[in-house]
This record gives sequence, C-alpha cells and structure tokens, in this order.
Amino acid sequence: MAIDQAVVSTLRMNKAQIALPWADMERLETFLNKSFGIKKLPDNYDLLAAIRDACGNDVAEKYHVLNERHLQVSDPCERSQTKSAFYDLISTDPLLGLVHSTRWPYILDGAAYLTALIRALGIDGPFIDVGCHAGYHALWLVMECGINGRGVDISQDAVRYARKCSAGFGVSPERLLFDSQTIRERTPVGGYALVYSINGPITLAQRSFEEVSKVLADGGLFVWIGKVTDCERRSLREELAEAGMTLLFGDVIGGWDGKAFLARVVLVIADAAETCGNEDVLTEIESVWTGFSDYCNTGDRVGSEKTLSKYRSWLTYGSP
Repeated sequence: MAIDQAVVSTLRMNKAQIALPWADMERLETFLNKSFGIKKLPDNYDLLAAIRDACGNDVAEKYHVLNERHLQVSDPCERSQTKSAFYDLISTDPLLGLVHSTRWPYILDGAAYLTALIRALGIDGPFIDVGCHAGYHALWLVMECGINGRGVDISQDAVRYARKCSAGFGVSPERLLFDSQTIRERTPVGGYALVYSINGPITLAQRSFEEVSKVLADGGLFVWIGKVTDCERRSLREELAEAGMTLLFGDVIGGWDGKAFLARVVLVIADAAETCGNEDVLTEIESVWTGFSDYCNTGDRVGSEKTLSKYRSWLTYGSP
C-alpha cells in the first residue's frame, strides 16, 4: 500500500477532516457502552465509591493498591509484574467498564480517529494494536472497516477477555487474533499496513521505532497516541529517520472526562516516506485546540459532546 501524499497534505492542513459523521459516532458510543461498559462518567465522579458499590470493598482496595503501586515502582522487572497484575485485575466486568470509563475521552476519540484515518487513506489492513487490553479498538476496526488485525497485550486475562468478546460478535481468529506474544511474532507476509498504540508500551525512542519498522509494511502507517509530556523530545525526527521512518504530522485527541480535560498526543508516522514538514510537534498540536474551547462553551453543550472527535464531526458534518 502506498500512502497518497496529496491526501496526507490535505489532512495535515485541515485536521478537522479526520472526523466521522454523527451517526457513526453514535454507533461507536453505543458499541463501547453496551459491549464494554465504557461511557462518559458523571461530572465529579468518585471511581472508588463506584467500584465499591459494583464490586465490593475487597476489589476496590485491591484496585487502589495496585493502581498506586504500578505508577510508582521503578524497578523494570517489578514494574512489569505489577502492571500485569493491575491490568489482569481490570479485565473483569463490571470493573473493566468503570476503570476504562475514566479514559473515555481518548478511548472514544482514538477509535474515531483511527477509523477516519483508515477511510481517508484507504488502508486495507492488516493492522496490529500494540497494548490492546480488552480489544475494544481492534474489534471496532475489524467490524467497522472490514479489515483484519491482531491485538497484543501483556495481560493474559485481558487477552482472554478480548477473545471472548470477539467470539461473541462472531469474529473469527482468522480475522482478529489476540495474544501476548511480541509484535515481531506472527507478523504477516509483507508486514502490517497499520501499527498503532494508544497509551501502550511503545516509547518515543529509536529502539522502539526500529521494532515497529521491522513489522511495518512498505508504505505502512504507524500511529502513536500517548501523553503530551512523552512527546517533548527534540530528537524525535532524527530518531525516526534513523529507524527509516518519518513524522507526517502531529495531532491531539481527548476531551472532558467529568473532572478535567484529558489530552493525548497523536503522531502519524510513515515508513520510508518523504518528510512533510519541519514544524515543532508541540507547536503543531497546540494549534488543534483553536476553537475547541468555544465549541465546549456554546449553549447547553453536554459533557459527552466535549471531545475533539465530536468537535470535528460538528465542524465537518454539521450539527446532528
């Protein structure tokens, strides 16, 4: 698959076009809610209280302890084990839905963004979701875009959950496979047309880029979505170049989670493509917020509409 540079340039100049119609956004919201319990939480929600009510005090306490520990542990081996235990814990209903709902703005936006990008660029698969957890993004893309894929995650319980959910939708392992193997295992002939990671294990470092490059098809696309602070790197373009890749453009997703606005940086990266520009990444993504605050403060805008994906739907397709 060859990336259409004209389309890339158009999207780069007008990122509002990376959007889904309102009807598609509504179907996506319904899918996340009914299938995984992921939804916009009430304003000023109390997550631990909700977990206690739904799962009991013991589960709430275990969640609290593991959540604090996996964020604080510095030893790599211990950190990996703690993270695995944490993600195993949140791979059961209804805890999975409650915890993931705190990330609703960029879970919703991530799915919408990838779907719109796949459609705009004509990506026909296969893809790999690195750090897929319960598999909601991968399952949505397979069913919505008609492409095949794979999800990998360190949590065995999350992988089992994803497999069960996928089977419940009648999606076979031939179309969507979930496992805990490394991304270089089971790589399809020719590589993946799309590699993406949303708050996953891929870091912004040359070594990680090289691993991705090895499984990416010629002309393939790599979409990294993560925290803004992780993107503050002067050497990003140089390290991508060393790995044989280039940054096409930077972007941002996210919105109101009930307590604050959560933002995640999007880096759209290509394999062995020509450089599209030399702008600073943070400067480029900051420009995306223009107009978003006005949209959020217009009239009686409800909290569930205050995400960048819905803002772009409103800009591109008009009011529902």
